[in-house]
Amino acid sequence: MDASPQMLKLARDHLPSGDLKQGYANIIPWEDDSFDHLFCINAVHHFDEKSQFLSEAFRVLHPDGGLLIVGLDPHKACDHWFVYDYFDGVLKLDLRRYLSTSALEKLMQEVGFSECHTVEAQHMAMHFPARKAIEDGLLDKTIVSQLGILPQADFDQGLQRIWKDIEDSEARGEQTVLVVDLWLYATMGWKRH
Repeated sequence: MDASPQMLKLARDHLPSGDLKQGYANIIPWEDDSFDHLFCINAVHHFDEKSQFLSEAFRVLHPDGGLLIVGLDPHKACDHWFVYDYFDGVLKLDLRRYLSTSALEKLMQEVGFSECHTVEAQHMAMHFPARKAIEDGLLDKTIVSQLGILPQADFDQGLQRIWKDIEDSEARGEQTVLVVDLWLYATMGWKRH
């Protein structure tokens, strides 16, 4: 399921016989008890009605079915990410958009899920030269939603900060390196009767 017809077209290209539907998280377009498992990867922070999504997920799961949600938890304050370093306000926005894993577990329990818990799913640790990243388009506004939702002036200001660091470091014969050191967490729960 995806809200975007373009994304569904890409999915259909890879899975022509799949039961793919356009839909939204707060009204999942399948019948009750339709799935054994649901996966929601890097998406819950985009949902305005998170509890409605969880209720819908619970509804469409078979008894003993499971929901797995993967995403960041900026509330843990253990991530180091150039997006937070250079672009003002992004961390603050993420703290509003993302539930903490403990809040997500609690919300899942409130709609009926049991055995809710969270584990570390992936640690992404990368370093790359800032100049090359810009030249290769890795800092386009559309690369991550954090940059996509920024007003253009704030995005441009963040890029200017990176360029200034690049110029200053190159004047010293050094290189500015952008750091991505992020943890993804998997929060899961079960529909038990």
